[in-house]
Amino acid sequence: MKELLNRDFRIWAYTVSHSFLIIRSPMIYKDVDGHESAPYNIDIEFSAVEYLDIPKSLSGISINEIKDRIPKKFSKYTSSSGLKIYEIKSNAKIYYILAGGYRIGKNEWELEDRISNMELEYDEILASSI
Repeated sequence: MKELLNRDFRIWAYTVSHSFLIIRSPMIYKDVDGHESAPYNIDIEFSAVEYLDIPKSLSGISINEIKDRIPKKFSKYTSSSGLKIYEIKSNAKIYYILAGGYRIGKNEWELEDRISNMELEYDEILASSI
């Protein structure tokens, strides 16, 4: 399980053609609304996304790959399909993403258009399921 409880996230980009999803917690500058600064972005990339059930904004999240107690609606997906079922928890609610894998990266990019190439290189990889 990976927990990122002290950050707010939102859907940042999704491409249908590549089935690629980015959920980002953007940089926070100390002078914005008096928040404590967070001088880096955290991106969660999901690849080969087959199913997506999350709201556009999430406050503090944990990601857990589930292998047992699989919800009935996902019973047709097996490990042989190459997809993994990820349970996303935020504010005591549970959401799901079916994908081939994910990675979490930390960066200091200020230009949002960097995500357009979908081959992101990060300053640091915080976690990966691949």
